[in-house]
Amino acid sequence: MNIKSITTSGLLIISAAIGWSQTSADTRLMWYEPADAKQDQEITVYFNATRGEGKLKDFTGDVYAHTGVLTTESTSNSDWKHSPSKWCDNDEKYKFTRSSSDPNLYSWTITPSKFYGLYSGETITSLCFVMRDKDGRKSDNSDIIVPFASGGVGGGGGGGDDVVTALGAYVSHASDGSSVTVTAQHGTLTLTAYNDYVIKVFTLPAGDNSQERQSITVSAAPEATFSISEDDDNLTLSTAATRVIVNKANCAVSFADMAGSVRLSEKEGLNNSSRPHKVTFNAMNDAAFYGGGYNGQRTNQSDCTIYMDNSQKWGWNSSYGDARNICIPFVVSTSGYGLLFDDHYRGAKLTPSSTRGTTYETGSLNPIAYYYVGGDGSMASVMENYTFLTGRQELPPYWALGYITSRYGYQSQQEATEVIRKIKSVNLPLDGIVMDLYWQGYDESGMGNLDWYRSNWSDPASMMSNFDAQGVKTVLITEPFFTSKTTNYTTLQQRGYFADDNVSNMGWLKSPQVGLLDATNPDALDWMWEFYKERTAEGVGGWWLDLGEPEQHDGDSRHKGGTVDQVHNEFGNLWTERVYRGMKEYFPDIRPFLMPRAGTSGMQRFSTFPWTGDIQRSWSGLQAQIPALISASMSGIGYMGSDVGGFAAPGYERDANLYLRWVEFATFSPMMRTHSAVDPEPYNYGNVLDDVRRYINMRYSYLPYTYTLAYENATKGMPLARPINFHSANSSFGAKSTDEYLWGRDILVAPIINSSTSRQITLPEGRWVDLNDLSRVYDGNTTISYDAPLSVLPHFGRSGSIITRYTQKSYTTTGEIDHSALSLTYLMSDDSSNQVTANVYDDDRISTRSLEDNAYLLTTITGSQLRNGHQIAFYYEGNGYDGMPSKRTVTIQIPRFTADIDHIEGTASAEAYALDENTYFEQVSNMDEFNNAKVPAYYMANDNTLHIKADVPTDSPSAILIANSPSAISSIAADNSSIMLEYSSATGVFSYSMPSGMSDACIKVYDVTGMATDLIGGLTADGTVRQTSPTHALSGGMYLATLHARNADGSAVNHTVKIGVR
Repeated sequence: MNIKSITTSGLLIISAAIGWSQTSADTRLMWYEPADAKQDQEITVYFNATRGEGKLKDFTGDVYAHTGVLTTESTSNSDWKHSPSKWCDNDEKYKFTRSSSDPNLYSWTITPSKFYGLYSGETITSLCFVMRDKDGRKSDNSDIIVPFASGGVGGGGGGGDDVVTALGAYVSHASDGSSVTVTAQHGTLTLTAYNDYVIKVFTLPAGDNSQERQSITVSAAPEATFSISEDDDNLTLSTAATRVIVNKANCAVSFADMAGSVRLSEKEGLNNSSRPHKVTFNAMNDAAFYGGGYNGQRTNQSDCTIYMDNSQKWGWNSSYGDARNICIPFVVSTSGYGLLFDDHYRGAKLTPSSTRGTTYETGSLNPIAYYYVGGDGSMASVMENYTFLTGRQELPPYWALGYITSRYGYQSQQEATEVIRKIKSVNLPLDGIVMDLYWQGYDESGMGNLDWYRSNWSDPASMMSNFDAQGVKTVLITEPFFTSKTTNYTTLQQRGYFADDNVSNMGWLKSPQVGLLDATNPDALDWMWEFYKERTAEGVGGWWLDLGEPEQHDGDSRHKGGTVDQVHNEFGNLWTERVYRGMKEYFPDIRPFLMPRAGTSGMQRFSTFPWTGDIQRSWSGLQAQIPALISASMSGIGYMGSDVGGFAAPGYERDANLYLRWVEFATFSPMMRTHSAVDPEPYNYGNVLDDVRRYINMRYSYLPYTYTLAYENATKGMPLARPINFHSANSSFGAKSTDEYLWGRDILVAPIINSSTSRQITLPEGRWVDLNDLSRVYDGNTTISYDAPLSVLPHFGRSGSIITRYTQKSYTTTGEIDHSALSLTYLMSDDSSNQVTANVYDDDRISTRSLEDNAYLLTTITGSQLRNGHQIAFYYEGNGYDGMPSKRTVTIQIPRFTADIDHIEGTASAEAYALDENTYFEQVSNMDEFNNAKVPAYYMANDNTLHIKADVPTDSPSAILIANSPSAISSIAADNSSIMLEYSSATGVFSYSMPSGMSDACIKVYDVTGMATDLIGGLTADGTVRQTSPTHALSGGMYLATLHARNADGSAVNHTVKIGVR
């Protein structure tokens, strides 16, 4: 069992994972063993004085515990039970024993139920400690909370033997190869393994053969193999990575890793025997929960009830805590699991809680199921498995990552043409223009014509062709509402395609009646698709699907596919899916761009680019955007945007400062689209236009980094925007942050979201370099004060990263970018033994089959400290693509480079170091010379920033060596020829060899995002070929594996190979 320590508001919560021994060399602070012990069984608790704040590290006196427990009756993490009545009770029973061989490791053996004096029926959820010396000096200022995952007594699964569930006790079980069905006293429990981490749970009361409602969320099919075992207490289903434990006393279910550490357990479980249906879980002391759709007030959903009711609110802002137009019954815990409830009944309630246990309640007319979504203990792994289950978004149209202009609304062909001219006249890049309602009619009553209003749009095909020639795509709005003034209303009414032909509260459409299309009627959606097909053939580049909550949904609506409450939250997905399916069938060579305002879980697989609705133009409106972005991202929605500048401006508000700050935020957002009825275009804000232009150009410059995030999203389901603790072992620090976020792994964005010119910034784990001033570096897990005048966006790079941009300074469209010139900001790791890894994905940015056909170039860039210098290497994956440059001119800046430089040279082989191909770099004396110098060249600035530029081939590995001695290449060749590393994809085993005398050897494995996924130690250096296996199963995909070791003189030796895991 492996333990991660996480700090939050005065407590340390310790969450379980796998794979450690009892030494002070690992990362745990406190843990107990055996991991699956019950509260009436003996355990040994370990305290590692080197971890946490480490205030008792190397202490030579006695160490005591002030201790208690949290139970199912505790109301908070501070509500300890059975703790000593006085502080500094130095009774021997509280004294820990120091290890004779490892003086920073302490142990303490107890039987919890006896030691704490539990009364009958009392259940421990956590052990609580303050570690101290005899005088009360603490090891940590925070309480230390160790979840007691097994709870209960004597070997039961979830819930505890004394918990009453709707199913009752186990009777028998059977398996059909894909599922296990347990027959209980009062019903059945069915467990289905979709993959090694994803488990479906479904129950039915005895005698009930009801079916689930057809899922619009789950797209995967079960594919995992599993085994079944049982003893007197439990039935266990085991995949390669997860154990699902059914307590025979009550059929409550627990989910554990293969070491037996329980991540989640049911309390009373899933009850489908009465309405409302309900699911309850035990409290797992999670630091935070994310997801649930989007809201404008919070990111951490713990102890908040999320009502599943897609709703539109004009002019909303950060005072609205309810989920808005997109409600998703899925949450991710910082403890490394997720819960998806496959139900969209209107008004269902999801309440994640770290202290009371998560609950879900629904009035669904059908029995429901839930899915446990596990992983390797990280939130990243949960998101990968969630999107395996519900689908992943394909690579976006490249133009969709550029700047898009929109207004409510451009009223004529002449106006739209003039807007594009004016934007380009002030030297702003532009990739799209959005036509709101007025493309269909003179005013709002044209909603539903689905054809051009020819009086104002005389030749739309030629207009869109002209826009395309300028690199500007046209996006059109559509809605599921049809006014009685349109040409289509009568047809729809006669064919019975309306769910309601007279929707109330739609007077703003200036029509006697308004009908709502029935999105559950396939014939109605097929009819509507024909219009999308015609307009797309004319040249439309993307579609805006508005009002799909539906905005007004009367109770007397009649849907072919169910009641209003059954259909309401499904409506957006059904509509969007039909348009997507049509695009894939009739326009297979176009990457779809669909911009729905509403939807639910699974909507991402329909190539969706939603936005946060009709947000208020105010500081409060801007403040709502980061909670919305993070919540949506952690719900599987990768491309959540906003109406940049704010939409709702009833008083015709125009605040240039607010506009600029919103643009700054959108620089690192999935979409940048300005939209309002009141002056949304940048040229209306002349006093900040220069800064607006600078940030829009900055967005374009970061497209290599952002497009690589899109690749991670398409292949692994990784969100582009992430909570600041997403990659932290200490996942409680910053867990509630609502005003900053990670853009990918390596950029932290902290926008100014009020009228101030300074702010407090919470920096997550690691070290962070100010990307506005590379000389400034800050420690992580701290909060700093930061001055940010109006033109400054606070953003930081992770120390130990390589951040990629285009070298180009100004842009017109994404179609006119020089892809052969890249700039790298290499922020070296503070630990010279760490290899820095980054990826850059590129393809033709058009093809819909780049990934399937292997028609791409994935560049892996590594930075490594070697004995005689520092190496920057380039590796490649993929078959390349049409129009790919044969080489790239790469400019690298390395701040705070203090090592000696004898010379810099290049080699055509990053692994072989072919000396006959090495190239020496010219040293120049200032930046002007460097900018004008031919490649290869380098310049060391007075501020210790090293600048390098070189032509790097794209058809073979290559490397740049910053050498500290004349013979560096030959020395490195000798170093690397002495060690060997290979991997067999057939056996999943590494083979390695190192000569005797080498030490500190380990193998580090990095995934395509550059994240370290495994560390294999205990290697032997004796000159023979040996074998070792990963410490845990690697999921399928590409990885880099590096063998690290040290020579007798202490110098580092590294050997890197690319491996493929099936």
